[in-house]
Amino acid sequence: MKRLLLILTIASVTLCQTVHAQYYSVNYDTRTVAAMVAAFGTEAVAEGYYREQVDDILKHYTA
Repeated sequence: MKRLLLILTIASVTLCQTVHAQYYSVNYDTRTVAAMVAAFGTEAVAEGYYREQVDDILKHYTA
């Protein structure tokens, strides 16, 4: 029983350390984030424009 408790304790400690280490490797580059925000905004506007064009085309077709 003590051996199982020791193995579980060691396994949980090693897993906690690997999960904890992930947070230190996050790198935020302000220029990259700004470029991504601009790209996502442009894509959203383009999708809205294309959706309006598809809706105009679909007005001429009836099922």
